Amino acid sequence: MLNGMCGDWFEIVTGVRQGYILSPLLFAIVIDWVMKKSLTNFQGVLEWVYGNKLYELDYADDIALIETSQMGMQLMTKEVEMISRRVGPE
Repeated sequence: MLNGMCGDWFEIVTGVRQGYILSPLLFAIVIDWVMKKSLTNFQGVLEWVYGNKLYELDYADDIALIETSQMGMQLMTKEVEMISRRVGPE
């Protein structure tokens, strides 16, 4: 509702019901898949434990990508966007 006016109705064709007990688990599985597929070609920029490199952080419904250059961040963001489009409806 905006300025006392309702918007147009729209149909929801995918997803789960609000409050559905599996929603957080399904979201976590999908976002984990997206991040693994998206970032396989990137080298981590921060040293982490046991020599591993860190290039992204996930928490709840937030993602933080870590890169040292603007070009690298742009490429990383585009890759995440492209892989994410495979999950949702066309």
